[in-house]
Amino acid sequence: MKKRVLFSLIALATTIIAIVILLLLLNNKLQTENIVVVFTPTTTPLVSATTPASDLEIPTSSLEVLYLTRIERETITEELETIVKTQDPKVALNRLSELMENDSKVLRSCHGLVHEIGHASFQKYGFAGAVIFQNDICGSGYLHGIVEENFGQVKDVSATMKTICKNFDVLTIDSCYHGVGHGLMFFTENNLPKSLELCDTYSDDKADIRCAEGVYMENFSTDQQTHESAYLNKNDPAY
Repeated sequence: MKKRVLFSLIALATTIIAIVILLLLLNNKLQTENIVVVFTPTTTPLVSATTPASDLEIPTSSLEVLYLTRIERETITEELETIVKTQDPKVALNRLSELMENDSKVLRSCHGLVHEIGHASFQKYGFAGAVIFQNDICGSGYLHGIVEENFGQVKDVSATMKTICKNFDVLTIDSCYHGVGHGLMFFTENNLPKSLELCDTYSDDKADIRCAEGVYMENFSTDQQTHESAYLNKNDPAY
């Protein structure tokens, strides 16, 4: 009887010791994985005061941002519109991609040019038909152009904007509301406050926000040569 009690006590003690060792090992592992790194600032300068100016590598750029001239833009727009009329928007979008790769000026103006493809597509296919060729190239300007052209042909924009996105699925409806913002700027002739007021007529906050994002994007990404906005100030980026 005494032996049985002794064996039980030994077994219990062994179990307790094993648990304690396991807990110690686990605690040590956690401490190792969560080491707090203390950053000690250094007083050593990144560049020595005696380093010659000629040895310093200061990134500078003399590149000037170039824009398409009005004639160049009109020529490219006419080409793209012709492709839409004689073939389809997909071919026109591919042609624009080729031009962008070979000309930085086209790349700089690509968003507005995709709008023009959207305009021509709506004229040929109508809203539902044009959306089939949806492409997100250049900030989804194609969809924006479709919405813009649609708004230019309806009598009541306030009513149309409430239903224009109803057939979009959950993955694309945000892009549609964003496009509405662009379309409102087109409809109001870049009147930013008026466009935002129209966005606010949405009862759904998410739609309102996406619409406002489109308004602001159309404002700051506009080509001041051909699509001027009064709500930009080159001397004050936060204007």
